[in-house]
Amino acid sequence: MKKILFSLIILVLITGCGVKNNEKNSSNEEIKTSKVEKVLKENRMQKFNWNCDVSLNEIKEVDWSSRLFITTNNELYSLLFEDKLYSNNQICKKIETELKFERFVNSALITTNNEIYAYIQSENKIINEEDILYNGFVGGFDYSIFHADKNIYYAGYDSSEMGGGNKMYYKVNNNNVSLFYELNKDDLNVYNFENNEIFLNGSNEILQTDKAFYTYGITNKKECQKYADVKCEYGLIKDNISEIYSDIYLYNKYFIILKNNDNYEVYVSGRINGNE
Repeated sequence: MKKILFSLIILVLITGCGVKNNEKNSSNEEIKTSKVEKVLKENRMQKFNWNCDVSLNEIKEVDWSSRLFITTNNELYSLLFEDKLYSNNQICKKIETELKFERFVNSALITTNNEIYAYIQSENKIINEEDILYNGFVGGFDYSIFHADKNIYYAGYDSSEMGGGNKMYYKVNNNNVSLFYELNKDDLNVYNFENNEIFLNGSNEILQTDKAFYTYGITNKKECQKYADVKCEYGLIKDNISEIYSDIYLYNKYFIILKNNDNYEVYVSGRINGNE
């Protein structure tokens, strides 16, 4: 009888602990979900139905302006954000070519051999650098920049008084980030990431380290917008999407893929989805 009673007591204790642990895990998951939803809302990101035979975890990089993405096996696909579908009844379509692509630089296509190409959407064809220059197709940037240094990433337009709307590029070497304008190609400033962070990748105005995402912008925005006599200072700023860094598989300002164990979800900016 004592043995039975003892066993019942142990069972109750174990069951009680299990219930408390489940409640704790459930509570932590709710807090995490709430935080993710809050950050997505602040960045005006909307859930997007991914109707494509390429899995989200097979995407390497997305270029929102050209509506293209590169897969982890270096294939190129076109992408629709509108209501229409391709004839395969999907929002994506593989662009048939023997070329293998590594990344984008301001919508230009960089192959795994560091060659430059461009995709002409209206003609559904890929042209090489010689054809690009011959036909006067700009393709996004001054290609001599890339030939001079292949460690460059597009940084966007500088809207400051000094920048005058010129295109800017990051150049990353040994975790040091220098910024330069396309027109003069002179380094403006050299920045370092916080807390000895390690640079991983650059995509569509975003630089990613092993701990956060960075973009170029006003570093004293609150003060310079509030006070007339405070000059706006520009430099690298941490993107607030970094608050959910561990939940992100891919991010490039207008397109984000979230991961939760083996589940992936995609969100796009309202500016792309036509709801802003």
